[in-house]
Amino acid sequence: MLDLKEKSLTVVIRGSFNPSIFHPQWFASMDIIGKKEAETAQIEVVHRDIALFQMEWLRLEVTQDRFVASTTLDNYYLPLRDLVSSTFYHLRFTPLTVMGINTQCHFMMDNEDAWHGFGNRIAPKDLWEPILSSPGTQNLTIQGERDDGFSGHIQVTVQPSNRYCPGLFFSTNDHFILVPEEGKEIEAPDTLQEVVGDENFGRAMARYTAILEHLEENT
Repeated sequence: MLDLKEKSLTVVIRGSFNPSIFHPQWFASMDIIGKKEAETAQIEVVHRDIALFQMEWLRLEVTQDRFVASTTLDNYYLPLRDLVSSTFYHLRFTPLTVMGINTQCHFMMDNEDAWHGFGNRIAPKDLWEPILSSPGTQNLTIQGERDDGFSGHIQVTVQPSNRYCPGLFFSTNDHFILVPEEGKEIEAPDTLQEVVGDENFGRAMARYTAILEHLEENT
């Protein structure tokens, strides 16, 4: 049995950014967050190389080539999505290349036997026992193709948890390619809003839930 201890949602975008504009007051001036949220935000740094601040429900970090927005509160998944969508509506001429809707979870397991048993099911050790002493799974990543008309892939990663023992760390990466790919017929989306719209974001969350349920059924 899996006992969920921690989970988070992160949206990661690669592109070309000017970190100095990603100040809480800019978000408030665009009506993306409230003025009170901007005033109480914990700002670590905002300058031309990096912007980093936190609010009650949000952590935002921007470098010159990477935008990362995350929350650990599941009732703020939609507000996080809306923040990302609104940000790049106002910055719609910003060059973007890829985006990931990523989830991360830490689970505690009943005991070490269940923990080892799960690891052996997803990565059987019979192949390795003749050549390695006490082989164990450290990192397993499975990748599947997208089936929603977008270019990219889905990745699921399972590792031992570094916070709970015996425990599992589980992550998904709903990866979208936002620029045309040579030799592929799939067209790049016209806007980021097309990718993070209600239907597609809902599909990503449903996929994450389905993967979790599948793993729980097999522990």
